[in-house]
Amino acid sequence: EGWHIAPDNREGVRINFDLKDGLENGWFLLRLSVHDPVLPLNAESDVEGGLRIMLEQLMNVLENAENLDITPLRDYLQKLS
Repeated sequence: EGWHIAPDNREGVRINFDLKDGLENGWFLLRLSVHDPVLPLNAESDVEGGLRIMLEQLMNVLENAENLDITPLRDYLQKLS
C-alpha cells in the first residue's frame, strides 16, 4: 500500500512511498552488487518513523524468498524498534 515503482531507474528497483498526505516522501532502492553476491539497499524518508514503515513492508515481501539471507534487514529493523 502506498508503493509506486519509479518509472525510470537504471540502477536497480526504486520504490517510492506515499507515507503522508499523498506525497512521495520516502523511497528505497534495491540493486545487485557488481562485485559481491549481495543486494545493497538504500532507503530514505522525510516522515518520522517512515523508514521503519517502509522496511517492515519490504521485510514482509522478502521474508518468504528462498535462498535470500535477510538477517541484516531483520537486525536493522530491531534497532529501529
